[in-house]
Amino acid sequence: PDELLLLILVHAAFAGGSRLFSSVCRRWQRLCQDRNVKEALWEARWELYAEGKRKPQLLDTLTHNKCAAIACAGALGTMFCGKEDGTIHVRSGKDHSLLGVLVGHMDVVHALAIDVDGTLVSGSKDGTIRVWSGQTGAQIWTLEGHAGAVNAVAVNGTSFFSGSEDGSICVWLRSTGHLVHTFTGYGDRVCSLALGTDDQLYSGCWAGRIRVWSATD
Repeated sequence: PDELLLLILVHAAFAGGSRLFSSVCRRWQRLCQDRNVKEALWEARWELYAEGKRKPQLLDTLTHNKCAAIACAGALGTMFCGKEDGTIHVRSGKDHSLLGVLVGHMDVVHALAIDVDGTLVSGSKDGTIRVWSGQTGAQIWTLEGHAGAVNAVAVNGTSFFSGSEDGSICVWLRSTGHLVHTFTGYGDRVCSLALGTDDQLYSGCWAGRIRVWSATD
């Protein structure tokens, strides 16, 4: 049963065994890529860290000049780094070698977010949000709607979210790239965004306020 496989994966993850299991059969592969399984593995790791039973370990130090944002895609085994020159460097999750460079932004890339299917969202000081295929590197959308730099981005199954220096949060329809809603009222620049498992969007601003929004309505 899936419940037993999940229990095995949680315990094996600390030994680096989840990648090995994903190659056993299609059922194991499907389970390893399941969003709920990934969240369970993440929570299991940090629960042990919080209890002091395990400690995070430094595995490597990369020389990466002026990296302003970073995102990792475990399923693809890749790492994305937003640079000061507006490019996004794509690196291997195994040996950290440079796989490619995504070109499109005209200024510093401040924010990156990646969905489980590999879709990458980037926000820049140039005021735009760009959506990329994490598998091919092709640019899918260029989204414009902010009057200032984009400091934060987030993504779920139906929408892209962006927070800006102009104090607004924009919601974009994933299927078309159209702007469908704008949250306002901060009066200060939005610096961070996070999506919860309860269909809520959490945002933080430089004034120290955190607000909670519905990410579905």
